[in-house]
Amino acid sequence: MNSELPFHHRHLPNLTRWTKAALWKWMHLHFPIMVHYLTDKYEDRHHHLVIDIIYAVVTFVFVGANLGLGVWYWRYFTPADIDLRVFTTANVTSGEPMNVSVLYLNANRDLEDVTIDVFLPEGFVTGSDRTAQEVNYELGNVMRYADGTFDIVGVVFGNVGETYDAKVIAGYTSYNRRQYETAVRRFKVVDSSFDVQVDFPEAATYDFVTPWTIGYKNNGSVAMDDVSFDLDVPDDFTVESVTVNGATYSYAAGQPVAVGSVDAGEEGIVELTGTFHQPSEEVLFGDQQVQVSVRAHATVVNQQLQASVPVEHGVSHGVVRVIAPRVAATVTGDNVTAFGENVDTTVTLKNTSDNPVENILLRANTTSPATVNGARVNGEPATIEGADIVFPIIARLEPGAETAFTLSLPTDVSSEQSVTSQLHITGAGFSPDLQSTIPIASVSWDTTYESQITLSAEALYTGPNGEQLGYGPYPPEAWEVTALRVVLRLQNLNNPLSSVRVRTTLPGQVEWTGLNSVSAGTTLAWDPLTRAIDWTINSLDPQSQVYGAQFEVRFTPNHEQVGLSPQLTSDVTITAIDQFTATTLTTSAPGVESPVIVEQDEIHR
Repeated sequence: MNSELPFHHRHLPNLTRWTKAALWKWMHLHFPIMVHYLTDKYEDRHHHLVIDIIYAVVTFVFVGANLGLGVWYWRYFTPADIDLRVFTTANVTSGEPMNVSVLYLNANRDLEDVTIDVFLPEGFVTGSDRTAQEVNYELGNVMRYADGTFDIVGVVFGNVGETYDAKVIAGYTSYNRRQYETAVRRFKVVDSSFDVQVDFPEAATYDFVTPWTIGYKNNGSVAMDDVSFDLDVPDDFTVESVTVNGATYSYAAGQPVAVGSVDAGEEGIVELTGTFHQPSEEVLFGDQQVQVSVRAHATVVNQQLQASVPVEHGVSHGVVRVIAPRVAATVTGDNVTAFGENVDTTVTLKNTSDNPVENILLRANTTSPATVNGARVNGEPATIEGADIVFPIIARLEPGAETAFTLSLPTDVSSEQSVTSQLHITGAGFSPDLQSTIPIASVSWDTTYESQITLSAEALYTGPNGEQLGYGPYPPEAWEVTALRVVLRLQNLNNPLSSVRVRTTLPGQVEWTGLNSVSAGTTLAWDPLTRAIDWTINSLDPQSQVYGAQFEVRFTPNHEQVGLSPQLTSDVTITAIDQFTATTLTTSAPGVESPVIVEQDEIHR
């Protein structure tokens, strides 16, 4: 008896058995004909064979269709996916050289008609063409795994602080289909080669003109056109004057300062003056730090586009310390004076700050008819430099302290009308805390001048042409009546006068006859109680013409007056209101006497 058992597949290892089962199942489903010829599985079951054959055919058709669709999709709907990259300079400065590098790698399949177009910002300048907004490369056929690099070197002009794009588009043909790949590199302009510097002095004083400058230089290799500067100044700052490279510029508030074209390497300067005005409704505590900003603009001509590309070169700042004057000056003195008299004033200085001020120097000048010639300061002859009076230097003025000078100015006589002279006081002092010389706010003092009045009176017996005006014995004789004509003359030289009154009185032995005449617009009145004669003029304009009045008097001298010239009137006085100075003027002329002495009458000769 044979003890060996027959072989069975279950006697195989598990992995082998499972592999055999899977392979057999797969062949049974996909290759039933092979199974039929190699085994007897389909013996007497031919209908199973037909069904498995139909299943296998359908399966192979389905698999083949999907493989075909996959190949078709891969060829016509899957991009070749060329690897495209763009690199630029990390920190871009407007007006300085910049590199744009384009890298490509064809990692998938052979490509045909490959082109690479590089689109640059409008302000990109390269080569002699000045600008190149688009750079084109035609590569033709590019094999699989081929790569390459393009470097574009130029200068970009852009607005400081803005971002720009360098864009690359690669076009290629694969299996008769045109496809494109895009890569973009964004960069930022962080600085400019067009340098602008704003310079202010160490300190500026409120209500004083402050000089400042805008310096500029084109450090780039390309000329700038239409260069201009926008000024951003505080509301309380007023631009007084602008000079561009030595030429006076007509500046309007809110408008840019136009410089024009600036060649490569060219530099220039804009000189300005302005005033910081003290806020009238605010209380300032200490000094103020003020910032003034200047924004530079220009254009670069794009010859390819036939257009100008605007460029902003950023904002430059200037900081200045604005302070209130450390020392205040005041002037008091004569508001009204007469021609030929001195104008006396007092100039007082006070340190209004919390720190001492040193080496204070004052100057004074005046307008005519006051004059610096012969001026005296504190009673001593003043130091004269040109048209200025120079006061003694104050070595140090402590906080809150004050000092004063007396100033006396001679005046000249003038025939001009409505005359005013003005005294101007200016100065400066050194502030140790600022280490700077701070000006003193200028002060002025006006002095008006009273009108010059000329008054005269005389007695006449005959006129200038020999005509007889009086009667009776002449020369007068004792105890005989003689009549004479008293003539008053008045001249006003400088200012309009009102309420003009000329007055005199007659002695007891002089009689008023009532015969009189006056210039047009005036009246002459006699008061028998006071024996006063009043000549009234309502208004008297400054003029060169002499006003006149005359009246007749009779007098009878006595024997004690023989050999004398008797007094015919008392002193003649005039009062008037000066309309220009608003003061009352008073002057007088000596009383009228007989033109000749009294003689003895015929009986007593």
